[in-house]
Amino acid sequence: MRQGQTWTTKSLLATALIISTTESSAAVIEEVVVTAQKREQSTQDVGIAISAFTGDQIKELGFTQTTDVVAMTPGVQYNQTTGDSGYSFSIRGVNQSDFADHQESPVAVYVDEVYISQNPATGFAMFDIDRVEVLRGPQGTLFGRNATGGLLHFITKRPSEEFEAYLDVGLGSEQSRRYEGAVGAPLTDGIRARLSGLWEENAAWIKNNSGKDGGEKETWALRAQLAFDLGGSGNLLLNAHGGRFETPTPFYWQWDGNVMPGSDGLPINAPVGPDNFGYQDRDGDPFEGAWDAKGGYFTEHKGLTATLTWEFENFNFVSVTNAQTMDKEFIGDTDGGPDRSSTNNIPAFDPLTMTATGSGGVGQMHYGNDTEADQWSQELRIDGSWDEGRWMVGAYYLEIDGRYEQYVGFSPDTPYMIGGNPIADQETKTWALFGQTELDLSETLTLIVGARYTDDDKEVSFSNSVQAYLDGTNGDNRVTLVPNAATFEGAESDGLVTAKVELDWKPNEDNLIYLSWNRGVKGGGFNHPLPPVQYVDDFYTFDPEVLNAYELGIKSELGGIARFNGSVYYYDYTDYQAYQLIPGIAQNVFNQDAEMSGIDAELLLFPAEGWDIVLSAAYVDATVFDVQLSSGTVDREPTKIPALTGAALVRYSWDLLDGTAAIQLETNYQSEAFFDILNQPALEEEAYTLTNIRASYKVDDKWSVTAFVENVSDKEYRVSAFALDAPFMSMSRSANYGRPRWAGISFRYNWD
Repeated sequence: MRQGQTWTTKSLLATALIISTTESSAAVIEEVVVTAQKREQSTQDVGIAISAFTGDQIKELGFTQTTDVVAMTPGVQYNQTTGDSGYSFSIRGVNQSDFADHQESPVAVYVDEVYISQNPATGFAMFDIDRVEVLRGPQGTLFGRNATGGLLHFITKRPSEEFEAYLDVGLGSEQSRRYEGAVGAPLTDGIRARLSGLWEENAAWIKNNSGKDGGEKETWALRAQLAFDLGGSGNLLLNAHGGRFETPTPFYWQWDGNVMPGSDGLPINAPVGPDNFGYQDRDGDPFEGAWDAKGGYFTEHKGLTATLTWEFENFNFVSVTNAQTMDKEFIGDTDGGPDRSSTNNIPAFDPLTMTATGSGGVGQMHYGNDTEADQWSQELRIDGSWDEGRWMVGAYYLEIDGRYEQYVGFSPDTPYMIGGNPIADQETKTWALFGQTELDLSETLTLIVGARYTDDDKEVSFSNSVQAYLDGTNGDNRVTLVPNAATFEGAESDGLVTAKVELDWKPNEDNLIYLSWNRGVKGGGFNHPLPPVQYVDDFYTFDPEVLNAYELGIKSELGGIARFNGSVYYYDYTDYQAYQLIPGIAQNVFNQDAEMSGIDAELLLFPAEGWDIVLSAAYVDATVFDVQLSSGTVDREPTKIPALTGAALVRYSWDLLDGTAAIQLETNYQSEAFFDILNQPALEEEAYTLTNIRASYKVDDKWSVTAFVENVSDKEYRVSAFALDAPFMSMSRSANYGRPRWAGISFRYNWD
């Protein structure tokens, strides 16, 4: 995981690079086999907008994090409001921006057919991957829960019948080191094993003039698999996995300037001056500042999956059972500066007695959260075929039991800090029945119909108290001043129906045209606001959202030297779950109608031996209707959805000595976008372009060396920003910046 983003995590559009370079440097179109419809098919035979990457392509493209995939996928972005501690993906304007961990994204993330419900667990390091599939558009029929906008599916490499192993070592900027490896082999007849691992670290690269430098990290992950043959037609795969991301310093937001109300009541940029606590960062460097928060943050995720498959004479049976846990601790220096309690004019007071103590006032503000979540899921499927088509039916059950604690603290006088401490215990139980059938109407025409019914039950117990942190940090040394300052008990039960109707026309082997209607649904839920204020019940709850998606697409092979895939779509959204950070630092998910329309296009060219050219573009027109402002209701753009994104990648490979050399150049562009639903001028990120280069040399698929430079021009760009107007504060703006120029080199050796 990364503080900020590189080109692979921030570029908001590119395309799936379908390249396989042979020893003779001839590039060929590789047919990627996917399981987008729960069975193996070529990407070009599936009537879904898919970007798919094999393990070899992932290595060539330099992907190391799940979030890197968005750079090569049209219309896909991700949100990173609190750095490495929180992630959520968005597809074609469908997203979730609340940084509270209990919220699930409408874009689902799966690993080996298992849904990952906790957003902080979705930004993991990729290693020993077989392929990645990104499906755009609602996928609620077969994949179910929270796939309203689409999904990302990461499939790891399985134990094989032959011995194989590899070791990949990387070195780079800021003393970064990365070690990745795997070994797999048959143990006995009918039993195979594979062990994979990753460890990486880098030194601090954010200069802190008031404490420990930031950006330092350490990550490790392990995966152990055993595959058992059960007779001639059955197989059991056990997959135990776990990992941890850790950094010894808090997350440092950069103070990013003052804001003031404009004519419409929205904050606009003001002349740069002192922030709300009297501090001003004057050097203009987003990677240097003065932060006073103490502590650090980490995320730990582990699980066990058992996948049983059995082939019978007339049908196939699949069972996927999973248990997983996630623990997280996070501290952020929200105000973006040092303690200023002695330099401002707000009266200070003692939080233990709640009495004034003289001048000095508020000097710091920190935000943090702790999460403990357990998840258990079970999926059962049966599929078969007959002369005119194929069918599948299944059942799914999921339980999530989580305890979510947040805290925001204002320091009235060092060494004390006072703030809200909301705690939510939330339990989710959901079950579903689903089915889909494909009917061949003729040799060229296929009708696909599917539906899913989901019963979704949630219960929450919420309390918010006023706390005093005696050591001046958001730590365990604290006392409760006002218990139960705000409480809420709630239950939500939704009967949800998703559905699909699609018509595929395949006039020949090289072309597919599809027309589809998909109904996507995401259940309602609860807000867990930060301030200790008793809101009305309607504030704490929001309703399910329903998306009716209409799409026309084409997939085409052009004479073996090119591939073109494109789609146009229209989304009609009812009760879209929008998000706003309202004054007082209260997270608020609320329902408004919305619509999105757009186009995705990918063009892969192979004009001559050794040349691979990838061009792509995506346009989305997204509107959320009747968003409430102080001056009335207005239509607004969703959070962090640029209207236009594009990319160009050029790769040339050639024979050199006993191996193959290659050089690769990529440029990615995104237009301006807003960091909040109100579209505040102060929170608009301007358009920008990032450029990256890679060079590699490999011999006989045995060993290879790769060098890279990401963000070649050292572009400074924000990946998140927010404006604050809370107690003791005037309006100010803080931001999280993407990672600067980063270079490195890696060495890989394969055994077989």
